[in-house]
Amino acid sequence: MIRTLVRPVQRELQRGKGVVVAKQQQHKRKMSGLVEKNYFVEEWNGRREITEKTFKFDGKTVPSLIGLALIFPGFIYFVMKDELKKKYEKLGYNVKKGGDRDMM
Repeated sequence: MIRTLVRPVQRELQRGKGVVVAKQQQHKRKMSGLVEKNYFVEEWNGRREITEKTFKFDGKTVPSLIGLALIFPGFIYFVMKDELKKKYEKLGYNVKKGGDRDMM
């Protein structure tokens, strides 16, 4: 079987024409006919992929980074802690400052 495949290639090489390589067709993935690409979603994906290249660290971004990294999670923590304290007091637990819950 290999000989039958090699012989035409050898003939072409002997003639001096070089090797003829068959083109492989790549199948393009198609979405269903009902779905179309959204330009704005594709634009967002492209920008998201290159964020590390376009991000600028300057005086304008520092306050937002501090707010997102420290202040917002701290606010959420204290709100949740207060809600749990109120819940345990309502259920009849003696809530001490250290966080211990003892029945009254």
